Amino acid sequence: MTIPDNDVARLRRMTNEPTTATYSDDLLREYISVWKAIDSEGRSFDEADWVETYDLHAAAADIWEEKAALLFDKHDFSADSSSFSASQMYENARSMAEHHRARQKPTSKKSVKRPVENNNNNGLLYGGIYANIDPPNEDDFDELWRTL
Repeated sequence: MTIPDNDVARLRRMTNEPTTATYSDDLLREYISVWKAIDSEGRSFDEADWVETYDLHAAAADIWEEKAALLFDKHDFSADSSSFSASQMYENARSMAEHHRARQKPTSKKSVKRPVENNNNNGLLYGGIYANIDPPNEDDFDELWRTL
């Protein structure tokens, strides 16, 4: 599993982290690696032929939520006829988290029934119930159901 440098650079731009002071490249790779996504062919990460695909918006939302948590205790105050709105930083971080969370990829995948049912008994499945065959003639309908 190798996350390309361009994905790390893009996540850095999405989270407004121009330096590695707070979030190193390795840490950003960890955030990205959590959000494995369904590839362009619809394969999930647990399938053998899955092409590595990650959801950068989900990783960015996680980082913005973390930033908002750090800013939660900031509050507005006034001093010397000036007003300071420190709570706006929290609101902006929450807004960016919501922005990216709304754009993350769906986390559902196609379901595959296991074990696969084998329908090799002339159209009969469970308990003599017919499936995927033409309905019988009205003339021999009673006879058909008596034979089951």
